[in-house]
Amino acid sequence: MKFGEFLRTIFYSVQAKGEGGYLYNIEDDSVWDYQMGQLQQLADGTLPHWDSFYEFMIWYLSDEEDA
Repeated sequence: MKFGEFLRTIFYSVQAKGEGGYLYNIEDDSVWDYQMGQLQQLADGTLPHWDSFYEFMIWYLSDEEDA
């Protein structure tokens, strides 16, 4: 994900302290697992991610044992 693509993302946080969450890219449908302090890794494209929102939802809604 390139730095300029941040303007085309939606941030979703599931953590109470707001230290991280998921970035959804509205242009290419990818979802990135983002934690505070990982800006360079996000820009480099080295963070864990799913290529589609559908793949992310399958993972997110699955049992932990299946993931």
